[in-house]
Amino acid sequence: WPFSIFGMFTWMQLASDRWALGFFATTQEVGLYAVLFQLGYYPMSMATGMAMQFLTPIFFQRAGDGTDNRRTTNVNNLSWRLTGLALGVTCVTFMVTLLFHAQIFQVIVGKEYASVSHLLPWMLLAGGMFSAGQTITLNLASQMKTLTMVAPKIITALLGITFNFACAYWYGTTGIVIAALSFSVLYFLWMAVLAKREGGTQWF
Repeated sequence: WPFSIFGMFTWMQLASDRWALGFFATTQEVGLYAVLFQLGYYPMSMATGMAMQFLTPIFFQRAGDGTDNRRTTNVNNLSWRLTGLALGVTCVTFMVTLLFHAQIFQVIVGKEYASVSHLLPWMLLAGGMFSAGQTITLNLASQMKTLTMVAPKIITALLGITFNFACAYWYGTTGIVIAALSFSVLYFLWMAVLAKREGGTQWF
């Protein structure tokens, strides 16, 4: 049931970016943002989702029922290493796209979208930070601590919705990218602090 509760708010946050742009900007800006999302945010989220599908049974098998300190310590350490790996991959891809965003757009999408290519690295960074936060949630879930995630997930989702509408109003497509990055950084930091408080033995 915790997933059912905060999942509803997460869905609202994920959809609110396009709602906000559609309300405060034009359909053209929604289209520009959709390209940024597909090339930047979505690949990182999809890769993390695939990894989590593969790793979830491994984490749960290693954690057991969550009462053995040695097993939970092992899961914590593995989780932080995966989080560090996710952040490392994010930093590398961020730097690559920062240098070659124009060329990437020339190869993959039409020239009419070139005006937003400079936002691609930041959208990718937002997706990577969110993905790193998701690896931490797997750690908490495998230790049967899903209840601890309800408040952070709901609050960050509501803040993400607020960021989307406020930034879309003031800055359009650029504002939505700022909102996505702000939400992702906040989400990652909150999940990291929560996992550390719940018994994590190391950061990375």
